[in-house]
This record gives sequence, C-alpha cells and structure tokens, in this order.
Amino acid sequence: MRADSRPPAPVAARVPQKPFDTPYEGR
Repeated sequence: MRADSRPPAPVAARVPQKPFDTPYEGR
C-alpha cells in the first residue's frame, strides 16, 4: 500500500482526488 496510490484521510482532505472526498475537504 503506497501513499501515492491511496493517500490517507488528512491528505485526501487537502487534495480532492476523489469525488466523494470533495465535500469532505470543504470541512
């Protein structure tokens, strides 16, 4: 499991890579 392939929750919140993570980053 690489951070490049799947970034953690805190990282995903900073970078909206996933569609369902977009609203999460707007926290």
